[in-house]
Amino acid sequence: MSDLLLQIVIDKLASPLLEKLNDLCSLKENTGKLRQSLPLVLAFLEDAEKRQETEKAIEVWLLELKNVTYESEDLLDELTAEIMLCENHSRISDKVRNLLPFEPSRHLFDLAKELRNKLKELQDGLDPSNLARTRHSSVVGNFDSFPLDLIKVKHLRTLLCYLGGCEGLTRMPAGIGKLVHLQTLPIYIVGKGRGESIAELNSLNLRGELSIKCLENVTDAKEAQKANLREKKHLNMLRLIWGDNNDQGHNLKAAKGSTLQGLKYGKNNGSPGSSRSNSFWDSGIEVKDILECLEPHPNLRKLFIKGYSGIKFPGWVLPNLVQVVLINFRRCENLPTLGQLPFLKTICLQGMDGVVCIAEEFYGSDSQTLFPSLKELKLRDFPNLEQWSSIDDREAFPCLGKLIVDGCPNLRKMPVFPSLQRLELRNCHPKIMNSIKDVTSLSILVIDSFQNLLHLPGELLENNTCLRSFEVRKCQNLRSLPSELGSLTALKSLIISHCENLAHLSPSLQNLKALEFLEINDCHGMKTLREDVIGGLSSLRTLVIENCNNLISLSNGLRFLTALERLSIMSCPKLAFLPNGLQNLSTLQSLSILSCPELFSLPVELQHVTTLQSLVIHSCPGLTILPDWVGNFSSLRSLSISNCHYLTSLPAGLQHLSKLQHLSIQDCPLLERLCKQKKGLKFRLLEHLHKSLILVLAPGFGLVLHVPIVAEFSPRGIFHERFCPR
Repeated sequence: MSDLLLQIVIDKLASPLLEKLNDLCSLKENTGKLRQSLPLVLAFLEDAEKRQETEKAIEVWLLELKNVTYESEDLLDELTAEIMLCENHSRISDKVRNLLPFEPSRHLFDLAKELRNKLKELQDGLDPSNLARTRHSSVVGNFDSFPLDLIKVKHLRTLLCYLGGCEGLTRMPAGIGKLVHLQTLPIYIVGKGRGESIAELNSLNLRGELSIKCLENVTDAKEAQKANLREKKHLNMLRLIWGDNNDQGHNLKAAKGSTLQGLKYGKNNGSPGSSRSNSFWDSGIEVKDILECLEPHPNLRKLFIKGYSGIKFPGWVLPNLVQVVLINFRRCENLPTLGQLPFLKTICLQGMDGVVCIAEEFYGSDSQTLFPSLKELKLRDFPNLEQWSSIDDREAFPCLGKLIVDGCPNLRKMPVFPSLQRLELRNCHPKIMNSIKDVTSLSILVIDSFQNLLHLPGELLENNTCLRSFEVRKCQNLRSLPSELGSLTALKSLIISHCENLAHLSPSLQNLKALEFLEINDCHGMKTLREDVIGGLSSLRTLVIENCNNLISLSNGLRFLTALERLSIMSCPKLAFLPNGLQNLSTLQSLSILSCPELFSLPVELQHVTTLQSLVIHSCPGLTILPDWVGNFSSLRSLSISNCHYLTSLPAGLQHLSKLQHLSIQDCPLLERLCKQKKGLKFRLLEHLHKSLILVLAPGFGLVLHVPIVAEFSPRGIFHERFCPR
């Protein structure tokens, strides 16, 4: 409540009328200080509102503050009225008028003086030195630095910086280390000035999450050691970031998992190494030594490091890690040793140009079971990785359920994972398929961006009969899918996308009795869907066919899809007709036909599909009329027709669509022209439609709708009209 009142006062002080008083009545200094401290003050007030029920002193202070704020607001309103009165009666010369647009009255001076005193009283009440007992503060909004008075709040324990609104934050208040009671500080930005070094963290007993950014400003290992991270036992998540101060995108949600070499469970035996970075360390600073001195407490559970430019990792001992993220370690030649960590569940390693082989150093040598708890592993952007070796004499990855390998174009070999359920391979060497064909536990498989892949190994599909979702994307040279596809009797979703040379689907596809979703897009080599391919998909509920430039016909097997609920056909420029037998689609609810210029009519059998609720026809210039039997769609709720340039009439059968709630007709110029020519024609057919019908019509239609409507204009000159029956 108090923060809202204060915001109102500040806003009123910024009004053009009151700006005229700033120089005359010395208000500028008071209002400027209030505006400058507003973000911090609002945060204090939010904290105080929460604590007033338990702390009497806070309650009294808030009450006094509210009284002063109310009085200030009343004075502001009175001042505004007085200024307007003076302006109306001003008769001073033009020369003086240029300096002051109104003649101030004595009463105006008195009001301004009283307001100045109230603002001074308000400012004193909000002085952070008088708020020293504030313990929690939240800072939101877009700004590049914290209020300078922040360090005066000696008892501050929690400072929350909401990352979404603090993307422009570039510096911390100097001397933040003086806030010795501070326990929560999500972000610390290392600066170059006095009181801005990483040493400010030394005496802070922080807990929860901490992100340290701009580590390139740390001058040497000795300074890094002053951060005293090793003693901060209450931290559970640590982010260490070099470079790109505004990059907060790689968080643990987006890239779970990653670590450091030598994060071993047991004795610290990582050999010290050092390197000089071309990026940030032109002065010859040993960046590895700096990272070594930033070692966190062994209690740490989540670790995120980005932009480290060393060649080797430090020998940290962090046995309690559950998540590790390492991003843009461009000069590192080996992965960290992570296999010994007993609780590690997720790893993400990204941007490691120097790694050629994943071998023994990744696993470690002190345990019989490696990565015993790991559930999710992501490798992204390893341009030079060629081989991922396995360990023959020990168990590895017993719990790994999700593996994503992305951007490893030279990777030819990797281990077999016994419990893998989700596998996503993107932009890898085609030979990697030989490594995964023996996996037997998959439920989700994604093959993406294999430009030189000619065929999929049939064993991969035959060995994973429990597969529920299968996606093949951007495999431009893939010409066919293996017949073993028909062995996936549990498959529910199949997506085939951007496989330009895929000419046909295997007839074994009809064996997929559990398939519910089928999408085929950007497969320009495909000319038809044969009946013996899709006719057996008795459980199919959604069929999407998009951007198949050479598709001439859909199979008559469509009539056997008796469970189909949604049919979408988009951007098939050579498709001239829909197949016969559509009356058998007794459960169809949605039909969308978009950008099919050769389609001249809708099949007459479609009129018997009384379950249809949505019909969309867009960019079908060959379509000249809508058949009158459209009125048989007794369940239709939405009808959208757009960009059909040769459509000349609407069927009288529309009046029977008693359940229609949305009718959209746009960019149909011949239809609009006809309506303009027949201004006397009454569209009584619309009077029988649903009472809450929404009409979205091109402007030309507004002249001929002889029915009660409530209309309003929307952008681009389109009517949005609500039909109101008589």
